[in-house]
Amino acid sequence: MSKINNSINDRIEELMLFYDIKAPTLSKKIDVSPSTIHNIIKPKKSDGTKNSPSYKVLFGILTIFDKVDANWLITGNGNMLKDNINQIEIENNECTPDNTQDKVVKDSFLEIEKLKNKIKELETDNIYLIRLLNRYIEQK
Repeated sequence: MSKINNSINDRIEELMLFYDIKAPTLSKKIDVSPSTIHNIIKPKKSDGTKNSPSYKVLFGILTIFDKVDANWLITGNGNMLKDNINQIEIENNECTPDNTQDKVVKDSFLEIEKLKNKIKELETDNIYLIRLLNRYIEQK
């Protein structure tokens, strides 16, 4: 997913929007108090800061949502969801049907996988934006 939000708190909120899950439900699923999640995604009134998620919260999110990429959640790099095909295996020619394929076929195969990943990224962005828009409409 494109880097719409920069902080880990924003990515947790983005994840909640994507999966259409509210703080109380998420807190039950990962066995933390609702205020723990609330304090991660909502700024404090006193100074406008948000609490950092604990290891337990991060581990719980990655356990419950096993399709979420840990690197994205923690650093913001990459896509929200894991890729189906391991790019390293493709580049090492371990995934191709025949290891004797010529360079053109291998390059085409890699390009198709890149396009599939781009489509998946755009679909994820679209779902996120629709849910964000719906939340905005609900607040009005």
